[in-house]
Amino acid sequence: MKIRKRPVILLTLGVVLFVAIFYYFLFIRMVVVPTGAMKNTILPGDRLAVHTLVGEIHRGDLVMFNFPKDPSTRFLMRVVGLPGETIEVRKQRVYINGTELSEKRMMAKSQRPDDPAPLAAISTEGDGNYTVCYDADVAAASFGYESGEFAVREPFEIPADSYFILGDNRDNSLDSRFWGALPRRMIVGKALFIY
Repeated sequence: MKIRKRPVILLTLGVVLFVAIFYYFLFIRMVVVPTGAMKNTILPGDRLAVHTLVGEIHRGDLVMFNFPKDPSTRFLMRVVGLPGETIEVRKQRVYINGTELSEKRMMAKSQRPDDPAPLAAISTEGDGNYTVCYDADVAAASFGYESGEFAVREPFEIPADSYFILGDNRDNSLDSRFWGALPRRMIVGKALFIY
């Protein structure tokens, strides 16, 4: 009796394992990052696994989405503002409902936007679960901080079922400051890991 049960149990476990792996990998997409908008978190040329079963979205998540101005193009950036919140970006600080968002900020040496190398740190300040980078030349000139239409000159209320998305390389990112809140329906995946 024990001999007959063993193959059935092994076969059942094998089928369950196959289905679980198939289900998991069916919803995984491998992508190559083409731009430096997320430096130093993700560098141009990095390969990412993105899970297309998005589920609940939290502040700090890295999401892949269809670019609102051209839905055939996909971007990957960080969720900073959630539906219904009021967000404001003042120089190198982000405020959510009037309270400063905890982020580690790195002042970096200036480099060409198409340079794939990591940004070199000049200084860091603040704390948070992730690091955002700012160009030292832009900071010295103080001209780049008010570029954009949303949340940079006055507080912006994020519409229901939408998110405010920013790149980690803040002075080299075409993000929600320029095109507004991202509707939930345009988010197609969450970054899992670099491989």
